[in-house]
Amino acid sequence: MSSERTRAKEKKQAAKDFLVGCTLVSLLYMDVLRLLFAAPGPFGFYLAYSRNHYLAAIAAVVFGGVIMMALSPVARRAPAGIRYVLNCALLATTVLVLNEFRKSNEDKWPMILGLWTGVRHTPGLAVMIIVMVVAIAVILRFVSPLSRWYRQLLLGTSVFTIYVLARALWILATMNFNSFQLLPRPVHAGLPGVGRVVIVVFDEMDNEVAFARRPSSLALPQFDAFRKTSVTFDSAYSPGPNTLESMPSYLLARRVLTLRPLDATSFVARIQNGNRVLSDTATSIFTKPAEMGARTALVGFALPYCRLRLTAMVDVCETIPLVAGQDIDVDSAGFWHAASEQVQSLLPFSARRAHIARLRVVVDKAIELAGDSSYSLVLLHLPLPHAPWVWDQASRSFVVNSLGNAGYLGNLALADQVLGRMRKEMTDRRSWATTTLIVTTDHSWRSKPAQGGPVDRRIPLMIKLAGMTDSSHVSTPTNSLIVSGLVPDLINRALPDAQSLSLRIGQLTAGIPDMRVH
Repeated sequence: MSSERTRAKEKKQAAKDFLVGCTLVSLLYMDVLRLLFAAPGPFGFYLAYSRNHYLAAIAAVVFGGVIMMALSPVARRAPAGIRYVLNCALLATTVLVLNEFRKSNEDKWPMILGLWTGVRHTPGLAVMIIVMVVAIAVILRFVSPLSRWYRQLLLGTSVFTIYVLARALWILATMNFNSFQLLPRPVHAGLPGVGRVVIVVFDEMDNEVAFARRPSSLALPQFDAFRKTSVTFDSAYSPGPNTLESMPSYLLARRVLTLRPLDATSFVARIQNGNRVLSDTATSIFTKPAEMGARTALVGFALPYCRLRLTAMVDVCETIPLVAGQDIDVDSAGFWHAASEQVQSLLPFSARRAHIARLRVVVDKAIELAGDSSYSLVLLHLPLPHAPWVWDQASRSFVVNSLGNAGYLGNLALADQVLGRMRKEMTDRRSWATTTLIVTTDHSWRSKPAQGGPVDRRIPLMIKLAGMTDSSHVSTPTNSLIVSGLVPDLINRALPDAQSLSLRIGQLTAGIPDMRVH
């Protein structure tokens, strides 16, 4: 009877150990939450994962439970010194868990940095270091009780693990993973005789910081040089406050107020007049050029451009995913590849390193497309100066530990360098003079008010017409959505100079309500 009770007690303890291990792994891999929400519905529109990503997530959670279940009895019977080391190792995982929470809330860095600065200056850095040293000493002194409390906390939150496993299994059973595959691309013959337009949308570029009130520490020589041969707009405003509204507005040439994803390949947009537009049946700025036989190209950030049926007619499409490190082509992600990605996500700055690697590839591709005169319309939506901050002005190199205002300015400097490389590529390939190059953004720096700066919604808008060598400017408030309205005229070479451009902008603004500043 006693042996039966002992076995029952051991089974109960083994079950607890299993749940503790599963919960710990679930918390360590907070990125798994993105997989769980990348299901049919809003999040599935932005994030694409393969079946193997979900299988790897389930395997990781279960494996953590099995390891904890196997090691815990051994640890309980081990000598005191070994138990102490193992308990320290268990408590050390709290650092990884907290780091995952930090990565999941990186958009709140301005607020966190402000709080840290305030706390640091109140007691003083030396006092804080002393407090931290004392706290570590207390933890090391009471490792055993603290590790027991930690295990109890993990056991108490094991309902989260149950949810993770249940949700992942449900997605595996119900999700149509084929919807995340990239669309096949057509091959158009090209129209050498038409005008050529390249639109560069630098994500979250702020007019005030970049131009109107540029900090003395920031140098943007390429933007300054470009403005000297362009039509610049003193008071340009984006179609919407976020990428989610502005980029679909640019694509549809209509002001999108809200966007509701339907599945991985389509959305419904509510436009300025209150009507709703289904992306599957709507026309985009690429539709008419493609119907004429022109070659077009698209490079985009955050939105799933290359999966949208709205842009199925584009010859070349590249994307930079919203989540750094996410696979572009889900078919290429095998089980072990997906599992290794999850392990690598625990490494310091792994998301930024993945973002930098993808950014290098896509920027090179964008520059190549900008210089290739066989493409009549090229839209480049690049994730600069948008976070994460990855560029250091002083060293002119990629970094992974830049924070705060300096990080934004660094990314602005990188955007400047990209524009310079683009201009050089077009000059070397003799397409600079024959190309209309439009540089703008989708919205201003949204966290600028949180950083203590004044609120100014204006955005940069610069248009260098083909053959243009002098500067001009427009002082009247302008909606940058006019860029989309100008595309047909620019391709047809109907706007040879700044005067005709200004006249056409006035006509579009007067005749189409969507093109007005709101």
